[in-house]
Amino acid sequence: MDPQSRQQDQIDRLAIAVSVLTDNVAKLDAVLLALTESAIITDQRFRETDQRFREMSAETDRRFRETDERIGKLVSAIGQFIPNR
Repeated sequence: MDPQSRQQDQIDRLAIAVSVLTDNVAKLDAVLLALTESAIITDQRFRETDQRFREMSAETDRRFRETDERIGKLVSAIGQFIPNR
């Protein structure tokens, strides 16, 4: 093979390699974009879940306080009722 043919062959192989690398970079960019979008969505869902848990915890605490108050009133009423009998 003459030097010019060899050089052209090397250029052709280099062009193929660059084309493959370009395709791979585009695929990696797409994967990174998908991962970034997934991370953003996951983070948002975690924040929403955390907010719901905080709201549920506050509601549960409020209900327990109300229940404790009602139990206290009931015990007091029972205490007042028993001595009067």
